[in-house]
Amino acid sequence: MLELIIGAFFTIMPDYLYRRYFQKKRLGQEITLSSIWYELRWGLVAWSILTIVLLFLRARDEPSAPEIATIRAKVPIEGLPFFVTGPGEADLLMTLVAIAMVCIVIGLGALYFWIQAWPDRLAVGASKVQLQMVGILGLISLLTLNNAFWIAGLMLATIRFPDIVTPLKNIADALTTTPEKKD
Repeated sequence: MLELIIGAFFTIMPDYLYRRYFQKKRLGQEITLSSIWYELRWGLVAWSILTIVLLFLRARDEPSAPEIATIRAKVPIEGLPFFVTGPGEADLLMTLVAIAMVCIVIGLGALYFWIQAWPDRLAVGASKVQLQMVGILGLISLLTLNNAFWIAGLMLATIRFPDIVTPLKNIADALTTTPEKKD
């Protein structure tokens, strides 16, 4: 638990403070629940890697039992393959595989969220209502794991609706400002 707190203090907190005070993004306004991965992705990735490294360093320093020390003195380990470790030594292969697995899972998660945010990036130039509808459909598809909502959001993001209200307002303004006929 201490590793989680230390990792968060040195990775996520500076990333959030940078977003808050240098980029002027506020929690709940520009940094929302749906955009927290995109906004704090470097801090979250660094936090998970630092936490795993701290956990492995702490497990490596655990004292070994006295009977392991006596067994270590009696067993020759020169003829064993490189991945077999002696008693009381750190298992390097397991450590590398664990770090690789965590990096693969984080990489696949980043890829998934990057693909998940694709409709939001497509709808940037759209109207506010269309952008909100695409965001809601993306969030529903993320929470329910239903691809139909994601496809609907993608289709809604690619379609540009014509602006009908502005010409009608211009026509109404032009009709109200016409000069009156004097007879």
